[in-house]
Amino acid sequence: MSVFYHLFKVISLTLTALALMFFYPNSAETHSVKDAENIRLNFTVLSDAHIEGNNPERYDIFTKILYDVKNTDNKNDALVMLGDNTMNGQHIESIFFYGLEKVISPADRIINVMGNHDTGNGTGVYKECLEKYIEYNNVFFDADLDKQYYYTEINGYYFIVLGSEADSVDYCNMSDEQYFWLESLLTEAAGKGKPVFVFNHHPYFLIDCTYSVEELLNSYEDVFYFFGHTHWPLNNYETFTDHGNYVSVNLPRCTDVLTEETENDDYSGIGAQVEVYDDEIIIRMRNFYDGEWAQEYERTYSLAD
Repeated sequence: MSVFYHLFKVISLTLTALALMFFYPNSAETHSVKDAENIRLNFTVLSDAHIEGNNPERYDIFTKILYDVKNTDNKNDALVMLGDNTMNGQHIESIFFYGLEKVISPADRIINVMGNHDTGNGTGVYKECLEKYIEYNNVFFDADLDKQYYYTEINGYYFIVLGSEADSVDYCNMSDEQYFWLESLLTEAAGKGKPVFVFNHHPYFLIDCTYSVEELLNSYEDVFYFFGHTHWPLNNYETFTDHGNYVSVNLPRCTDVLTEETENDDYSGIGAQVEVYDDEIIIRMRNFYDGEWAQEYERTYSLAD
């Protein structure tokens, strides 16, 4: 099966490279972290690109976003996409989504979370689309995946990716196996005394599990849970929520097509730049489409001793 995906990769990289010859990034100046000398980890989080075969405007928005993510004078350790990367989980959508990530190469590591639209959005093709998700990530980024949930370490920090195990639109269906796997990883990470980053397409309050994932997350210090799915703009109350021991961060849809009723700084192009230092984490929302910081949506969290 992977031989076909390697062929798709060749087609993808060729088409993407040709298309980018006629593309111009935004005119923003290079952006920087707050403290380049003392930063330990620097990464970007985006959500809900919804790349769609017949929607060229989204390709344009996503391309500008990726170029701005790359337009930094500091090392960007990772780009995390929080799912609904494609609209229907189709090959044509995946060819361009993964092709843009690979050719533009906006960060050292690329982590793609799986969303409900990536698995057909409740149309009964979950199993086939899950296979596509695994194959595309393995072929394009050597991810070595065998399921929808996994973890990796970057600069010694745990990046934990969760994923729904059933064909559900509104909920992340989490098995007991995935729950106890998460619990063991959080315990393991806690022993290292560093913050832990958990990524899921669905919000913490839309996880269907025998056990309480919220209680589990709150049992450990310095856990940061990033989610999308809602398409809520920055001015929603759920953008930053302090739950006690863990913080949740909601990312808007990054490729909203703008209308007269929407505003740039609250809708299209929004993502989070996360800067990790020894004693604090700074999360800065940025409009990566226009290349401007959303100054009022910046938070600093002190880390436990």
